[in-house]
Amino acid sequence: MSEPLANTLEAHPLALLLDELIIYVYQHRLHMLLLLPGSILFTIIHEAAHAVMVWFQGGKIIQFIWMPTYARNEFAQWEWLWGYISYEFLEDQVYSDFLIASAPYILMLGLMLFAAITSLRRKPYAFWLASTLFIWLYVVPNMEIMNELLPWLLGYRGDFWSAFGEAGQFAWIMTVVWLLLVSIIGFWVQQRLYRQQALSLLTYSIFFSTGLLLFFILLV
Repeated sequence: MSEPLANTLEAHPLALLLDELIIYVYQHRLHMLLLLPGSILFTIIHEAAHAVMVWFQGGKIIQFIWMPTYARNEFAQWEWLWGYISYEFLEDQVYSDFLIASAPYILMLGLMLFAAITSLRRKPYAFWLASTLFIWLYVVPNMEIMNELLPWLLGYRGDFWSAFGEAGQFAWIMTVVWLLLVSIIGFWVQQRLYRQQALSLLTYSIFFSTGLLLFFILLV
C-alpha cells in the first residue's frame, strides 16, 4: 500500500471513530471485568436503601435477597428472586410506600450528582480515578434508574409503580426529558473528568445510543 493511501485511510473519519471506540473499550477493560461483582454490590446498596427507609418508618424486614434465590414473593408465590426485600408494619402503623420505593433511586441521583460535582475540579484526575468516578458513580447509577424506569413504562409493577402509580403520557414525556438531560450532562461530566482522553461528541453519542438500544432489546 502506498504511503499517501495509508495516510488517507488513517485520517478517514470512520477509521478515527473506530480507533477511539477501541481505545476507550481497552482502557476500561478492568471496569468491564468488574461488572458482575459490581452488579452484586449495587444490588446490595439498592435493597439496603429500601430497608433503611423501612426501618426509618418503624417497619421490620422479613427477607433481604441480594443473590439469586428461589423464594416466596410478596404474593406468596415461589420464584427466582434477585434484588428483593419483604417487610411488614404493624396493622395500624402509618408509613409511606413512596419513600420505601423511591429510596434507591434518590440515592442513585445523589451518586450521579456527586460525580458531576467532582468533575468540577480544576486539576485533572488520574485516569483510573476519573474512569471510576464516571463509570461507577454516573453510568451505573443511571443504569439502575433506567432498569426500573423503562419496564415501568411498559407496564411492569415494580418500584416506580409503587411510588408513582401507572405510567401515563406524562411519564413518557418525562422519560424523554430525562434521557436528554442525562446524556447531555454525561457528555459534559466525561469531558471534565477525562480531559484530553474524553470521548468526542459523535463517539459518545454512539455509546449512549447503543447502550440504550441494548437496554430496550433486553427488556422486550
